[in-house]
Amino acid sequence: MGQIQDQNPNFQLIFEDSPDDALVLLPDAPRFTAVAVTKARLNSMGSAPPQIIGRGLFELVPGPGAGAAADLRASLERVLATRLPDTMAVEQHDAPLPEGKFEVKYRRFHNIPLLSPSGEVRYILHRTVDVTEWQREIDQARRELDGFSHSVSHDLRGPLHSIDGFSELLLEENAGQLNDEGRARLTLVRKSAQRMTQLLEDLLRFTRLSRGELHRMRFELSMLAHSVAMQIQERKDDRRVVFTIQDGLNVDGDPHLLQIVLENLLSNAWKFTSKRADAEIEFGSGQSNGESYYFVRDNGAGFDMREFQGTGVGLATVKRIVARHGGRVWAVGEVDKGATFYFTLGEEPVGA
Repeated sequence: MGQIQDQNPNFQLIFEDSPDDALVLLPDAPRFTAVAVTKARLNSMGSAPPQIIGRGLFELVPGPGAGAAADLRASLERVLATRLPDTMAVEQHDAPLPEGKFEVKYRRFHNIPLLSPSGEVRYILHRTVDVTEWQREIDQARRELDGFSHSVSHDLRGPLHSIDGFSELLLEENAGQLNDEGRARLTLVRKSAQRMTQLLEDLLRFTRLSRGELHRMRFELSMLAHSVAMQIQERKDDRRVVFTIQDGLNVDGDPHLLQIVLENLLSNAWKFTSKRADAEIEFGSGQSNGESYYFVRDNGAGFDMREFQGTGVGLATVKRIVARHGGRVWAVGEVDKGATFYFTLGEEPVGA
């Protein structure tokens, strides 16, 4: 963040020779008109200055989908509201090559306010940073970590099964030789072994998510949500929870993987409404800036937005599945007032 001095006659020339892939934009939302461009930007776009200067940013960003454009606009609006820099998530795109071919690359947008002496946003510096090599290194490290996690999780299941099994035998065959405290401790050992086994199963399933092929098809997500809600009610306790599920939601996605998403999100809502006599869980959809989103909302314990980190295998699984569909996940909550988890699937709006 910094100040831009309009009276500096060399500013345009200095900026043009910058090695950065960048534009200077006016804060004239929603257009964000380009007023300066670097030569590096021109080289990356294959355009001449007259085609850049005076045009809105969303006419210039190559090939943004509805979700990407919405994210970019939201970032620019945050800059205007906070007068602070905003760095966006890594984005995948197809970079053109000779003979009409394309190469998958990765980039990250940085939007930086340039303030006037009075502290107002005079311009916004929009930088595009190529992070392809960095992303490939991250992907390789993730694949290696997934392989290690899969191997360790698989190898630990046997010993845990033995601990659980022998503890059960001790309880059955030597119950008369154990006092209440001894039986309680063995029961705790069994429960701990079973819990660890379940965690390992979750971890194995999580690592498999990035290996299998994505089988995308058109199907009714509402029916899947009804089925998952029924299964949760049948296998859980006798609590009374009101499920409200929006009907007629058809999506393009992998039914098996999206069932895992709904199982995690709806089970999470069930868990955190356990202390509510009037527990309510809702599944539905909406649209924002031409993009469809889906949500699971509850009136449970909620969370503090300043402290929520989104940890845990369940939510990590949801994020990975949604990312494989080209979507994203985010959450909104308030302590004692419930939470809402949103996700998109990188598809056309519902009904399109």
